[in-house]
Amino acid sequence: MSIDAFFMIGAMVIGGATLIRSLGIYGQNVCFADSAPERVRRLVETAPPLQKLDKDGHKDTSSNEQKRQEKALR
Repeated sequence: MSIDAFFMIGAMVIGGATLIRSLGIYGQNVCFADSAPERVRRLVETAPPLQKLDKDGHKDTSSNEQKRQEKALR
């Protein structure tokens, strides 16, 4: 066997070992990604209210009185 063959075989072995190790680490970290219900509840309670958007997707800055007047004119 030539020296190039040894380098190629060595590279494949190292690549395979790296793949197996990275999949193992990924599997360990996936289980830690579960959400904690208490933390989610606190996040939802402290989140600012959603902004209302008009039909074009812009912020709705008109007051309720203006809306009532527009509806009355229609």
